[in-house]
Amino acid sequence: GSVVVDDGATTVVVSTTAVTANSQILLTYDSSLGTKLGIACNTAIVQPTVSARTAATSFTITLSADPAGANVACISYFIVN
Repeated sequence: GSVVVDDGATTVVVSTTAVTANSQILLTYDSSLGTKLGIACNTAIVQPTVSARTAATSFTITLSADPAGANVACISYFIVN
């Protein structure tokens, strides 16, 4: 899937029933998602990490910093169960 972290924020909660307590959640900072998402993605790369999860409900992505600039941070994720 794809998700954005709003400008000025460092976290986003991704609602999905696909996540389990043992899921591997793979994240990629992907500034090329702008066309797909219909927005302008920030090109300043920061490290995304999974900071929390609730099985069958959601997981939280936290960025290592708020990327510089006025655009959102675009993240691709892949869940392996």
